[in-house]
Amino acid sequence: MLKKLNNYFQKLGKAFMLPIALISAAGIFLGLSAAFSNPNIISKLPLLQGQAFKISSNTYEL
Repeated sequence: MLKKLNNYFQKLGKAFMLPIALISAAGIFLGLSAAFSNPNIISKLPLLQGQAFKISSNTYEL
């Protein structure tokens, strides 16, 4: 009985690990894209003023 319960919670824990990992990765990506689209940061880093970056940053706007 205890072994079956332990196996159930092991599977349940594994099922929750992937969505939590994806949510945290998406949050980091959104934070970086928001920071790199900030006009103050763009003016400090000339690399971010290129046409390719403008196209890619507009793709991820909410």
